[in-house]
Amino acid sequence: MKRSQRSSSPSSSTRAAALSDIGVSGMTVTEVKGFGRQRGHTSCTAAPNTCRLRPKTRIEVAVRGDLVDQVVEAIIKGRQTGKVGDGKIFITDTRCAALTCR
Repeated sequence: MKRSQRSSSPSSSTRAAALSDIGVSGMTVTEVKGFGRQRGHTSCTAAPNTCRLRPKTRIEVAVRGDLVDQVVEAIIKGRQTGKVGDGKIFITDTRCAALTCR
């Protein structure tokens, strides 16, 4: 099982619908704040040593390994603008998952 995790700019409903269309049965969506290499700035005129926490949406999905490429493609198509701040997708192995309710 693989886990796909993405932090990006807000507006996750389009991505959630795209993931549902390819058979993803569950996901966790969290509104978060953060910054990356641009330190939260959207232009080159910002002060050099300042950081801004930008609003982002974090989507976590656990899927079978054979669905990873489809999930990544759906996430990218759902909201990619081609601009700085589109986010990143992290893919990690999930070796074990345990249900907490019985």
